[in-house]
Amino acid sequence: MKPGENVNPRSKARELNTSTKPMSAISRKAAKAPQPYRPQPTPKCLQLKAAPGQVADQASLNKQGPAAPPAYRPQPVPKVLQRKTAAVGPLSPASRRLPVTSSIQRAISPARPSRVVQRMEVRRGMQWSEFTIISMPSSKHILEKMKLVDANGSKLISVVEQAVAEDAVQAIGAHVKSKGWQSSEDITMVKNQDGSWEITYKGNRWMTHTDSGQLWPLSGPDIFSPPNDGTDMRPHIRRWKGNKLNRPQVYMNQ
Repeated sequence: MKPGENVNPRSKARELNTSTKPMSAISRKAAKAPQPYRPQPTPKCLQLKAAPGQVADQASLNKQGPAAPPAYRPQPVPKVLQRKTAAVGPLSPASRRLPVTSSIQRAISPARPSRVVQRMEVRRGMQWSEFTIISMPSSKHILEKMKLVDANGSKLISVVEQAVAEDAVQAIGAHVKSKGWQSSEDITMVKNQDGSWEITYKGNRWMTHTDSGQLWPLSGPDIFSPPNDGTDMRPHIRRWKGNKLNRPQVYMNQ
């Protein structure tokens, strides 16, 4: 300071204060905070419209993306046309309405065989061997399982006790497995014209079906076989069911 100058005490104190402050305080005061981040709106890009009759520029065409290779494009199903046959004469209006393929299909398609013919083929093709299974008669022929309505005289019946049928099935089945369909001393086998077999065992006559080894009781000392004359046999069957000793001897061994 020069001699003779007026000195303001406030300014002098301010200079002293600034000179005595540390550098860290000065530097902190001088630093400024960064501007806050404000997201900017997305600019709107307007597409240029091509005037009618003009082709769009190459840049707008490239924005659509590359086209798929021909190998990856779905191929349409080819249409196979049926060849039409020429008509010999003039066709009527009714015949023109019918498609040509339907008449050809009717002529080519084979006729279905009837069920009767199929059953006859199965019966004729039955192979009787030692592997044929001999089975029990149906329940309407077994005394313990049959119903009384089966003996009302409306149809031909033959009834046997279950124990007698089981013994015959076991003996005939063992005979077939060991000797086939040949007769022996205890069992006699005779083949009928329709393909079935008539078997005699212990005096009782049995018959197989034409297409299976299921037995059917015919007649004998242990088989009840009344004639089919319309007589009601339910009283005899009812007494026989009540007591095995009450066999109807009148129609046994017929």
